Amino acid sequence: MKQSLRNVQVHEMMPQTIQSMQLLSMPLFALRPYLCGIVHDNPFLEPRFDAFEEPSSLRPKTRAGNLPFLEQFYSRGGESLYDHLLFQVRMCNFSKEEKALALYYISNINEAGYLEASAEDAADSCCCEHAAAQHVLSAIQCFTPVGVGAQSLSECLCLQADPKTPDYRILICLLQEDIEALASRRIEYLSRKYKISRERVYSLLSYVKTLNPKPGSSFSAERFTPYVMPDARIALGGQGLEIWVGGAPGTLLDFDLDYMKDALGIGDAEGTEGVGGIGGADIAEAREFLKQKRLEAVTLINSLNMRTGALEMLVGYLAVEQRGFFMGTAAAPRPLTQKKAASDLGLSPSTISRCAKEKYIDTPRGGFQISYFFSNELEGGASAAQARGEIAAMIALEDKSAPLSDLAISEKLLAKGIQVTRRTVSKYRAQLGLGGKKTRQNAKVF
Repeated sequence: MKQSLRNVQVHEMMPQTIQSMQLLSMPLFALRPYLCGIVHDNPFLEPRFDAFEEPSSLRPKTRAGNLPFLEQFYSRGGESLYDHLLFQVRMCNFSKEEKALALYYISNINEAGYLEASAEDAADSCCCEHAAAQHVLSAIQCFTPVGVGAQSLSECLCLQADPKTPDYRILICLLQEDIEALASRRIEYLSRKYKISRERVYSLLSYVKTLNPKPGSSFSAERFTPYVMPDARIALGGQGLEIWVGGAPGTLLDFDLDYMKDALGIGDAEGTEGVGGIGGADIAEAREFLKQKRLEAVTLINSLNMRTGALEMLVGYLAVEQRGFFMGTAAAPRPLTQKKAASDLGLSPSTISRCAKEKYIDTPRGGFQISYFFSNELEGGASAAQARGEIAAMIALEDKSAPLSDLAISEKLLAKGIQVTRRTVSKYRAQLGLGGKKTRQNAKVF
């Protein structure tokens, strides 16, 4: 065994530095709840409630019990699918056994409205006959939304089909036996198999498009509308472009620096020691506690100021570099890399990356992620964002019966002065969530 000496240099960051980096990376919607957790234990800081959320006492309240019965039934907004089905179960004249079966069924209906249990499972769970379980299931499948309680897509669409529809029997056979062929638009095959004209197949296909493959989606508790809270704003003003950056300490927190100084003087005056049964040791402990909290408060405020300053620099820089896009004279942002922005602003690339991470900016052209304005320059001087926009426009305007191939799109871009290879077109198309030529040509119904 040999002994050796080795010098190792370890770089440890101060907690204040770590906090500053965390705050810089946080978007505004994540920053606010983070600050709420910090100020809870700090007597020098108070959250600005008007900046975090609307007080519950000011929110409008509606009591369903004050509404007429029919209005209660038709205006049950905001409820889950389970609550909606439970309301209908209570309206049915079920026996005790049937009600237990019904509750079992609605408890096993997922957010899309599909039943994830069979009649056999329900019968075993509720210790009843299979016929009774099947009877209750049939009743559940008559509930609203129409199609709920199905165990497959085919069954769901069959429950929604109107018996008065022309060629109803053929429609049911199509949905039960050839739903994949219908989705793939194999019109000739279906026309020959069911001995009907192409026009009648197209008519049935058009009708199926009106049905809802996920009848419970409008009630889903997990379904939500994503709202974007911009961290910055660029607006048209009298002198050109004006910028605003959110997250300044004064807009999120209430604090008093003078109070911070005065609070640390506890026990300094003569005769205060031991007053009210408080001993000198307790006062010293309180002073040390307040000193630590004051340091934390000041560090937090400084970190927030640094975050705001860095964002202001970056947004101001983007307002200058991408002025043509914001003013509407350019169709897409010009090529710009984070490395160049860091060099021009005198910041590190990691700082620019943290400033752009998951943050949105509101502009005269709409809301965008800050990272949208950074892209590499392609041959010919165009940006990657501009190339993606051209690809999306070409696919949107193409002949649906003869979609463009990636090679054809590449050639069309070259004619516009944008040099992009076929493989790059494929990559950008995938980033846009668009399928290939064959996928678009055989676009499925659902």
